[in-house]
Amino acid sequence: SSSNGDTAAENCFEKPIHAIVLLCGVNNVLDPRPTTFYRDVHSLIHSIKHHPKFGSIDKDTPLLILGLPDFTKLPFLPSWPMGCILGLRGRYIQHVLETVIQEVQQEEMIESGRIQTRIVRIPELN
Repeated sequence: SSSNGDTAAENCFEKPIHAIVLLCGVNNVLDPRPTTFYRDVHSLIHSIKHHPKFGSIDKDTPLLILGLPDFTKLPFLPSWPMGCILGLRGRYIQHVLETVIQEVQQEEMIESGRIQTRIVRIPELN
């Protein structure tokens, strides 16, 4: 929610910052409403980037968003049905996450001419 994003943004500025890393997990995949996930991620990124103390961070400080793992390959989930179901859902939520990041990157290019927000892929588990 927006208030959670505001609290997280407030707490992240207490020490020197060299990178900001956001990650999503299984709770995001289990939420039945992708629009809620979209709104929450966008709100969190916005609250960090528009926090009054964000301007004091070096302009080269990256905002990294960790992509979701491939749930079909997690060894602690039974492949059927959980791995399969979470795998399908995870790929959809990953697509929503990538959509948010693309929109944020477009906003960054318009505002500053440079991209600061990036998605980071989780290596596949074997």
